[in-house]
Amino acid sequence: MVCRKALALCRTPEERAALVVRVRWELRQALRYRSRPEARALYQLLGELGAVGVIDWGLFKVMG
Repeated sequence: MVCRKALALCRTPEERAALVVRVRWELRQALRYRSRPEARALYQLLGELGAVGVIDWGLFKVMG
């Protein structure tokens, strides 16, 4: 997955913050199109980034 590879390349806090924005967008698209395996992987990646918010959790629980 591209986002996981991008995590390995992140060097600064700004890059990690940008990656969080991208992963959230990708998660919402995966949920929108009912791609559950991809949504699960992206939600896990958000957890690894320490960025799971209430909205992310709620969307994943309802739609994932």
